[in-house]
Amino acid sequence: MFLLSVLACILVLKLTPFGIAISPDSVSYLDAARNIHLGHGIVSTGFLIGGQTFEPFTVWPPLYPILLAVFPGIENNPSFAAVQAMMLTLALSGIFMFLLLRARIGRVLAALAVITFYVSSANLIISTYAWSESLFVCLLLGAIYFGSQAVRLAEQPSRLKLLGVLLLLAMFLAGLFYTRYIGIVFGFLIPLTWLLSANRKNTFHIYLVSGIFYSALVVAWLIRNHLLGDITGGDVGHKARQSSDLSLFDNFDAVFDSLLLLFPNQSWGVLAALFISVLSVIVIRRGLNAGEKQIIRIEDKNLTYLQYALGAAFLVYLIALIVLRSVTNFEAIRIRYIALVSPCLIAVLYIVIYRLIVRIDTTRYAQLLLVPVIATLVLVWIQGGLVFKHGSQNWQEAGTPNYPLTRNSPAMYSHLASPLYVRYFKHIITTLELRADDTVVLQNPKLFHFLTGVDAKKIPSKLNREAVNKINADLNGGYLIFEGENAVKSAMSALDLSPDFVHQNKLYSANALALDIPIDITNVSK
Repeated sequence: MFLLSVLACILVLKLTPFGIAISPDSVSYLDAARNIHLGHGIVSTGFLIGGQTFEPFTVWPPLYPILLAVFPGIENNPSFAAVQAMMLTLALSGIFMFLLLRARIGRVLAALAVITFYVSSANLIISTYAWSESLFVCLLLGAIYFGSQAVRLAEQPSRLKLLGVLLLLAMFLAGLFYTRYIGIVFGFLIPLTWLLSANRKNTFHIYLVSGIFYSALVVAWLIRNHLLGDITGGDVGHKARQSSDLSLFDNFDAVFDSLLLLFPNQSWGVLAALFISVLSVIVIRRGLNAGEKQIIRIEDKNLTYLQYALGAAFLVYLIALIVLRSVTNFEAIRIRYIALVSPCLIAVLYIVIYRLIVRIDTTRYAQLLLVPVIATLVLVWIQGGLVFKHGSQNWQEAGTPNYPLTRNSPAMYSHLASPLYVRYFKHIITTLELRADDTVVLQNPKLFHFLTGVDAKKIPSKLNREAVNKINADLNGGYLIFEGENAVKSAMSALDLSPDFVHQNKLYSANALALDIPIDITNVSK
């Protein structure tokens, strides 16, 4: 386990040669973590002109920012804190997965399963960004591990140990909800564990206590969000999302397309996987004939629980994801969503390998079935190697990993802390000769402040005389900045600016417009 933990740390360092990658939601997580660390509570910075300093953090659950807030550097070097958190969660994920499988399928297969999970393309992608997915995977594997322990303890006379393990199971399952709201679907693991355990009649009350404890943790946060929603007008969390414009079939296709990104689409990769799998089956067959069958035989009930729990977690999550995306409008389904349950799929495949090896002497088609299963896992290794190679090259050449979103999508995951963004913001700072006491007002103040440290405020949604008067009254110096062609055109219309004025502006070369504060309101529309 120690070596697997070291491997996890090395992998994270290799994946983040220039610090953790940042996406828009990463900035929100890091901002909330910094506020928690500074004692402001679970809030995000408002960046509003003359308004509240902080806003309730409800669109995303709080557990990942809370984790980030624990690590040193979150205040001044959030990227370093995020890398430390990634190392911890990935190492714990590997430990939970190894413990989950070791006593059931043996050390060798368990270690191979963990390494396959580490090098899978889905894990490589989520281990590069400051995302909550890494914590979610850790909690899910931990929950299934404690579920397997509960199945084992159900046959023992001590009920206190069983209660302790089930309370840990409930806490880990609640942690899934506190990490990503879709984690609520995994609450079924408590009744599933009870159904697959012995002495169901005598242990029902213990499982009931665990279920009540889990429900209380979930309901407490839902009530908190509801109350905050009432305070802020109801525009909080899921209430702010619009209805989806995609059908069930559209989202099923998106899930399938994202799953395919676990495997290479090159024909040579498929041929290599088939060759390696056939060779592996031959080696296994000869090893067994030589009397080297070192497979741990365990009670079938515990292994059955693992199969059901891992398989059900994988399928229930994907079904919930498809249905939820068909009802609610949020980010399109991509590989980062599949990464949440990809270790479950990998673990199930290694359990299948174990069962086929056990039955290789008695089942006629065991050797034939081993070939496609091993080939599937080899394909995961190959694709992981390709993604790691391309990501490393992109880091060196462009300062961003440029990971693909899905198998067939030409778009890439954005890295907001890439040199492109940093150079752009530094160009603004240098050109405008910003001082420490200056304030800039722009469309994305959170990102600007995160990357530069300069005080920033959010530009009003409607730029009229009242909004400009508020800017002039509340801010003592600084700049109002419009980024991009459309924003500049809107500013020209609202402030009645001439094309010559825009062309002569300091930021014209950067396709932006900067106005000194206080702003002349002579020609501003009412």
